[in-house]
Parts: sequence; C-alpha cells; structure tokens
Amino acid sequence: MSDAAPASPQASIPPAEAWPYAGFWRRVTATVIDSVILLIVVVPLAAYVHPLAGLAVVLAYGAYFESSPRRATLGKQACGLQVSNVEGARLGFGRALWRQVMKLLGNALGILTWLIFFVPMLFTARRQGLHDLAASTVVRHVPGRGISRVLVGIIPPLAAVAAVALSIAAYTDFMMKGRVARTAMAAESYQREVEKFYAANRRMPRDLAELGMAPPASLDVQSFSLRDGRIIAEPAGFNPPGVLIFTPAMVGNGIAWKCSADRLRESILPEQCR
Repeated sequence: MSDAAPASPQASIPPAEAWPYAGFWRRVTATVIDSVILLIVVVPLAAYVHPLAGLAVVLAYGAYFESSPRRATLGKQACGLQVSNVEGARLGFGRALWRQVMKLLGNALGILTWLIFFVPMLFTARRQGLHDLAASTVVRHVPGRGISRVLVGIIPPLAAVAAVALSIAAYTDFMMKGRVARTAMAAESYQREVEKFYAANRRMPRDLAELGMAPPASLDVQSFSLRDGRIIAEPAGFNPPGVLIFTPAMVGNGIAWKCSADRLRESILPEQCR
C-alpha cells in the first residue's frame, strides 16, 4: 500500500512556460465577454459624465487586471487565459497599460486596422497580435481552464451577428436623422417667406399658392404644405409616415417659430424640434 499523497488539481497543471499560446478564437471570445462587461459601465459614463471617462475605464480595466496576480481580465479568466511577458513573468502596470493603448488603437480605427492588429495572431509563432508585439507580451491558455471549445465556437459568430445587426440599426438611424434634418432645413426658406408676407399683409398666407411658392423639389421630402402660415413637412421613407410641424407665433413685431413632430421618434429630431 502506497503512502503517497493524492495529487492536487494544481499538480496536474504544467508550469506556465509550458502552457500553449492562446488560439485566435478563444481570445476573440474573451474580448467579446470583456466588451459586454465594459459596455455596461462605459456607455453611461460616456453619455452622462464625459467620453474620456469611458475611455479611461477601458484602459484601466485591462491594465489593472492583466497586471494583477490573476494576469487576466474577467473575459480572459472565463476563457482560461493569462497574459505575461515573453519570458512568462507577470506584467507591471505600465506595460499592461501600454498593451491596452495599442489594443485600443487597433479597435478604434475600424475593421481594417482591427485586421492589421489582430490577424497576425494566426501566423506568428507565439500567437501575438501587433499590440502583443509592441508590448512584448504573450497570451497563454491554462490547460483545463476556461469555457469549452463548443462555447468558443458559438460566442464569436453570435457576437458578429449582433454587431452587424447593431451596425445596420445605427446606420438606418443615422440616415433617418439626416433626412429629417434636411427636411427641417428645406422649411427654413418658407419660414422666411411667411415672415415677409406677414410684414407686407399683416396676416398669414393661406397656402403655398398665395405665398407664390411650390413644394421643395427634394428626395428627402415626401409632402409639404402650408396652412394659414403653419408649415407641415413629411420626410420621405418613413413607415408609418410622420411629419414636422412649424407653427408661427407673434413675438413683438416679429414671428417666432415653434417646431413639433407627430409620429417621429424624438431621437431622430433636430434639436429645435424636441
């Protein structure tokens, strides 16, 4: 009968220098997890405090955790990854921060720079991206740690689909906002003509014909009308349709315009119409 003590779970893990370098998709999965965590904190900070506050949190998050005894952000910990220098030693905060700056640069400048920074992981011997090469760091996978290969194969595609959907929604919102803004700009020349008509006649024009103007010839404007000085403009391409309404009001000897909207989301309205 042997008196040898049973091996602890830690004893089965080889030394750090023998750990395999982390694969591309496992690192992408860790990035997705970290991005979700950061969005919860960064979006409110950027919106209600200052965009630079959100940026500072992104840099501090990665630098703090990757220079900590765990050597990994929360996303990397979930995927069983650790960051070290090329000799296998723990990073100091300064080097970890520099790594985050370079990584952020790759993320911030668009898909082309993302590829330039991160695709080298697929080809370099140590699976290093440009940010790793710049900071002389490597990312290793602790054997037996982290989520399964199945989840590593599922999470990045799902994240990509979500990113595409969000990008399409953001682009659509941007286009709709621009169309509404151009419709409001088209109404400005009519407002000036209404003011001139009132100054000359001391009453509001009944319609566009009395004002001597035709509706604007713009692809952004679906319909445009004037009713007793009140301008009603419908931006094109909305389903259900919505309108901007410009109502004149007497202020002293002049006219002040109040802009309102019907069936158009507040987030896409010009500032003066909210």
